[in-house]
Amino acid sequence: ELTVELLSPGHVSGLLMAFEEKPPTYSIRAQVDSRVLWVPINELRSALRSQPDVYEMLLGEFAARLERFGELALSLAHSKVEQRIVG
Repeated sequence: ELTVELLSPGHVSGLLMAFEEKPPTYSIRAQVDSRVLWVPINELRSALRSQPDVYEMLLGEFAARLERFGELALSLAHSKVEQRIVG
């Protein structure tokens, strides 16, 4: 088990599933009582086609996440375990 990210209220997750045809390779678990809005993939894709501004917002979210995960990968690859635990 590995915690990759802590999600905040209003967070969008599962975006890759909208663009891939394979099942997710991860799960999400709430630490506190939460309400979740599940949008079926076909409905999300339809909404993205009809609302380009939402599509652009999601692309921005993708870009920000890729940057964060790139920074994480660099940190894991180049820092000592002691630095990652303390820092």
